[in-house]
Amino acid sequence: KDLIGPVWEPFLAQELTAAGIEYRQQYQANGFYLDFAMFPDAGTGRKNGRMVNIEVDGESYHRDSSGALREEDVHRDQILKANGWTVRRFWVYELREEFDRCLSIIRELLR
Repeated sequence: KDLIGPVWEPFLAQELTAAGIEYRQQYQANGFYLDFAMFPDAGTGRKNGRMVNIEVDGESYHRDSSGALREEDVHRDQILKANGWTVRRFWVYELREEFDRCLSIIRELLR
């Protein structure tokens, strides 16, 4: 997995599809576009099903000068969480170096 640049969202999409995990890319919610929106309870008929947002973050764009997640992203996550979303961000290096662990985390969020 020596991928570089903005290829990690398509890579994750490919791997999620191969794993049989349903998702919607660039889903609009609360004024934002979500990298991956997942609705694990969609087939259960529940009115208030869970909603999971998976974000793929490159460090150059999503870290501030101190190395922390940018304030805009923190604020965005707070809005989404207040509206019922579970938000999980993965740094590109996590997907590159520990993809199987990342996929396991996503599967656990969908249980």
